[in-house]
Amino acid sequence: MRTNLTFLIALFFLIPGLTSAQFIARTSNYSPENIKGNESQFFIPFNDHGKWGYCDTLGNIQIKPSLDEAGFFRPYRMGDLAVYYASVATKAGTNLMLSDGDLLLPKKYRMVKPILGLLPKEKDVPVFIVEKKGKHALYHPQEGLLSKFTFDEPNNYVTSRELLCLRDLKTKLYHQFIPEKRSFKPTPYSEFMSTYIREESKWSYKLIGITPEADTFVYHNGTFVPFTLSPPIDELIEEDPPEFEDTSIDGEPYVTLPSKSFLKETALALQVDEVTESQDFGRNNVAKKYGFSKLHVVRKGDKMGVLNEEGRIILPVSYDRVTLEDEGSQARLELDGKVGRKIFFTHYPTIEPRFDQLRPSLSLRVTSRWLFTLFKGVIDGQEVYIGENGVEYFNLN
Repeated sequence: MRTNLTFLIALFFLIPGLTSAQFIARTSNYSPENIKGNESQFFIPFNDHGKWGYCDTLGNIQIKPSLDEAGFFRPYRMGDLAVYYASVATKAGTNLMLSDGDLLLPKKYRMVKPILGLLPKEKDVPVFIVEKKGKHALYHPQEGLLSKFTFDEPNNYVTSRELLCLRDLKTKLYHQFIPEKRSFKPTPYSEFMSTYIREESKWSYKLIGITPEADTFVYHNGTFVPFTLSPPIDELIEEDPPEFEDTSIDGEPYVTLPSKSFLKETALALQVDEVTESQDFGRNNVAKKYGFSKLHVVRKGDKMGVLNEEGRIILPVSYDRVTLEDEGSQARLELDGKVGRKIFFTHYPTIEPRFDQLRPSLSLRVTSRWLFTLFKGVIDGQEVYIGENGVEYFNLN
């Protein structure tokens, strides 16, 4: 088990296009019957020879591997429901997978961007910009396509719930989506840009629509009105943001020096050559349940390991390098160019060094006091996941 000392790395959400806090649902705001696919929050991406599926924390396959990429399941708002989805990649590109293995969007579509609140009467239902064979359209998860595939790659300046415009591939002019009519109407603009303009004593953000004739209009109170840029548009230069000097102090971890009595007793017991670093858990009653109140990383010859305050072996002195991390609750292990992990606040086995890379990736909350840590590694060029329980969520044999 893990305590609150577990190192929690915030995600990614790493989920393309789904980083909007408006789209992510807080399950505490929903009754249990309105949370769909809750069990999938503990589904782990499983790599089977480069194809991805999902398994549970014990390694039992839940969704058969067939995907090019697989993210973690998270709850998203869908009307009155909090529905668990995972960002995945098929041959067509990014899509969303439900906990039963079905895709939210048609398999031939690539999800480009979800927009929540675009439709006035369905503020909690996302509408998606999707792509197929290089052409873009608007897609409703229940109603299907809201437009034909006639649009170009979207411009991020005009892909929000306040203003959605997509450029027609033939005319090269943008069309504006009218939510009340669920349809697009053409505009005279061939390009959009944003800039900051000084007004009296402050700078104001402005969205500018530009016609093929280089006439400019500013978006104001839901509509575009004529506007003259000063300086002219061809003189505007987009400047790089200023660089900030890194004034941080050297980030080496704080090391508690071992007492002379410990060095003497350890030298007599195991003839260790050196104690390289220590961590004191004297105020943590949980640590005593696992057989220590202090941890000492020791070196004997060219090998390293970990002992407790009594000189008892917690981790064998058999590794090339041992480094305490996460406030001493974990150790990074190195042996013959490979890396592994030891989690001290658990009875789970050591993750022995056999990975080219290995780092904490995500912590899944099981109870108020237990965070189940996942590690992301690389082995034979393949990205893989490993649980704190030592279960390997991959099959590369």
